[in-house]
Amino acid sequence: GRAKKRKNTQQKQQQSKQISYDNNGGEGFGTSTKLEKPYLRLTSQPKPEDVRPLKILKLAFARLQEQYLADDVNSYPYVNEQLKSIRQDLTVQEVRRNSFGLKVYETHARIAL
Repeated sequence: GRAKKRKNTQQKQQQSKQISYDNNGGEGFGTSTKLEKPYLRLTSQPKPEDVRPLKILKLAFARLQEQYLADDVNSYPYVNEQLKSIRQDLTVQEVRRNSFGLKVYETHARIAL
């Protein structure tokens, strides 16, 4: 009865975590293709469909840099939010410790100053 149902639920949860949160060789587990995404403070494990993989993060960052340098975006709160969102996606996928992650963090620090 209940014990068997609980065991099945626990097994499904463990399988879900193992499959869903694989770093994919440094590319991340995210599947979102959105270039813009609001920063939201996480209160639980993020869903892969809400996280952008590394290749999408690179596109989003390049687009944000172009907009910022061309003065298309003169709102610091918007740029700050987008950079925080990119950093968060890097962090939850454990891919922030590479040259791209460093570039994002340095850029964010420079803009903040």
